[in-house]
Amino acid sequence: PYLGSGTFLQGDTPLPLTVPEGKVFVMGDNRNHSTDSRCEALGMVDTRYVIGKVLMRIYPLNEIGTVS
Repeated sequence: PYLGSGTFLQGDTPLPLTVPEGKVFVMGDNRNHSTDSRCEALGMVDTRYVIGKVLMRIYPLNEIGTVS
């Protein structure tokens, strides 16, 4: 329901899969045309490379507010 249509199973990573401890599975916001963790060339991202901190959510609009 998020997309209104199906997500293409692009990439060469076999699904479903289990994300190991210390890694994150990333998906692009344009799911049908993104190079993301579904592509073995990128794969899952080590959490040591994830920088930043979520402070506030703005979408969906009924859940706007700070994130703890």
